[in-house]
Amino acid sequence: MHLAELHLENFRLFARLTLTLSPGLNVLVGENDAGKSAIIDAVRLVVGVAGHDTVRVDADRDFHWRNDQLEPEARLSITCKFAGISEADAAGFIEHLTYEGDLGSPQTPVLYLTLVAHRPTREGSAKVKHASRWRVSVELRSGKDGQGPWFEGPARALLEATYLKPLRDAERELSSGRNSRLSQILRHTLAIAGEDDEAFDVQAFVSALAAGKSDVSLPQTLLRRGELADHLIETHAGVSKARARLNEDYLHHLALGSDRMSSHIGVACGADELRLRLLLEKLELLLLPSGPPAADPEAAGAAMTRPPRLHPRGLGYQNLLFMACELLLLGQDEEKMPLLLIEEPEAHLHPQLQLRLIDFLLSRTEPGLRSAAKAETEEEAADAERGDSDRSIGKGAPSGAGHGAARPDTRSERPVQVLMSTHSPVLASKLPLGSLIVLAGGQGFSLAEGRTRLVAGDYRFLQRFLDATKANLFFARGVIVVEGTAEALLLPTIAVLLGIDLAKHGVSIVNVGGTGLHRYARILMRSDDVPGPCPVACVTDRDVLPDCAREILKLKPGSRQKTESQIDADAWMKAKVKADGQRVKTFVSDHWTLEYDLARAGLEREVYIAGRLAARGDEPNGPGETTGAAWTEWETEAEQAYERLRAACTDPIERAVHVYKVVAAGSKAAAAQILARILEERYSTAAERRTFAGKVPRYLSEALRHATATDQPMPVARAEVLVDE
Repeated sequence: MHLAELHLENFRLFARLTLTLSPGLNVLVGENDAGKSAIIDAVRLVVGVAGHDTVRVDADRDFHWRNDQLEPEARLSITCKFAGISEADAAGFIEHLTYEGDLGSPQTPVLYLTLVAHRPTREGSAKVKHASRWRVSVELRSGKDGQGPWFEGPARALLEATYLKPLRDAERELSSGRNSRLSQILRHTLAIAGEDDEAFDVQAFVSALAAGKSDVSLPQTLLRRGELADHLIETHAGVSKARARLNEDYLHHLALGSDRMSSHIGVACGADELRLRLLLEKLELLLLPSGPPAADPEAAGAAMTRPPRLHPRGLGYQNLLFMACELLLLGQDEEKMPLLLIEEPEAHLHPQLQLRLIDFLLSRTEPGLRSAAKAETEEEAADAERGDSDRSIGKGAPSGAGHGAARPDTRSERPVQVLMSTHSPVLASKLPLGSLIVLAGGQGFSLAEGRTRLVAGDYRFLQRFLDATKANLFFARGVIVVEGTAEALLLPTIAVLLGIDLAKHGVSIVNVGGTGLHRYARILMRSDDVPGPCPVACVTDRDVLPDCAREILKLKPGSRQKTESQIDADAWMKAKVKADGQRVKTFVSDHWTLEYDLARAGLEREVYIAGRLAARGDEPNGPGETTGAAWTEWETEAEQAYERLRAACTDPIERAVHVYKVVAAGSKAAAAQILARILEERYSTAAERRTFAGKVPRYLSEALRHATATDQPMPVARAEVLVDE
């Protein structure tokens, strides 16, 4: 059973939102305030959560505000659809199920739950200035139309999810104490909850042990071992003496007449259920110190018998320990729906641990996690451990072995459905692309197959090449996809000189390294032609040589590169932009490559100097790190070389090819780095920047405007007018 669909209406920033969720991993990504926490809170409101965390509809923050309203909406609704309901699941929801399917075909049971909340309005009560929580009316009903029976009590308890909140205090959750989360988890694990009671006479056990009998064995259940511990504490010499003095020296002298007052000092407990809870609340969970494995197995075993030296571990490892503990319960408790809600699982984890965590979560969202052989091995190890502890009491085999022990857990752990939010590009790059849901502008954009313009081959390609630096596109307000390092290095500088702050507009530059440019762009294109979450500008070279370039560059006659006279310009450009659509637009260089087009547009001198300086990469520290007199000397030499080129070559097209040749002879990346430095130094004043704007190739400035959405209104829930300085 899993959460298959979620529909929100007038809930927080969402006027309307419908999400389709998979039975496995579902990951919400997007910028801050995109609605990731709102979606998880909506699920919590409907299903509830295990433990003592509660969530209620808040009249001040949960009702949607429209831009033209003076107060929020008066009604909100949250609808959850649960599918994959087995016969065992259905038994707890018989009166609430809806059966769907085509006529004449088997009907499939699904469970619809709709939470509707109403808040008082100004018209309804003139005295209400700020609606408070107790004035909000809430009802939770089943049925596809939300008009079925009320959903409450035991049925709702079966749907409780496990929720890990952001910035959680894992150390406190795993500490001992009243109603500790650890005690709740342990009490519901199969190894403890599934224990059958056993007959155990504590007095007989102690007497037999004192008599030195060899057939004495410890009780097998945790409950009876707790009873034995209570007895040993109560009969301790110090406790017994205190009780005797209290009775004989004090209570005896305070009694009236023939009355006899006496006391008993014992461990506080009641019924078996209470005794078990009190036992578990005394436990805490700590991480043992890490260290290399011992070479000698016997030495390792001896070391394990000594009490470990415990010391506090960092928040990251405590966080991992807490999540592992919660998953332990989720995978075994068949009475609860295996739904895990996590906000920011990357909290306190460095990148390598984040990757380990995702591998772990992925393994828990797939069925058949534990083979029968593994389960059998674990059970044998548990039997051996129990046998060793029993033999430490007596010399013989435990009597009544098998009675009162926990039922063997030989089944596979249940697959867990995970709905989580993250701000981590590291996690986003590791996750299956189809598991991501991008939130932007009050909408949700699933990246599952069939929902984007990607085909199956694209998903396989992107899963291999999507890394943390590229995955930041999932959190951006605008994306610029480039094919090389030179563009990635130069565009931020060009943007600043044009008065466009990419950071202010939340724009990410994604360098795909010449492979799969439009595959990355299609990530954010929708199969239903609904505009995607943000504008995407793909910057690419026209890749058509000037006719004079073959001779200048000494290209071989068999070269496959086309020249301007060999192509149909219109057909060539149509092929370059054929993948455009929705909010994705390709910007093609006007002539050939980035460096050539910069030279043709008016930055010929600067590009040439950068190329000459980049060729001096064998100098100490490289040209990019050189300052002072040495830099001035090199720059002067490059200027003189450019003047010689200008005097020798008067044709601007041929001269631009010679400039490109100088850059291509060295490192384009180094030349781009140096060019960025030169541009910043030479165009620093407002007047110089106005001059610079006239020298920038049109396709670059248009790409920057498109990515920052300054060429059109920004389609977000609360529209923000972005004006460049």
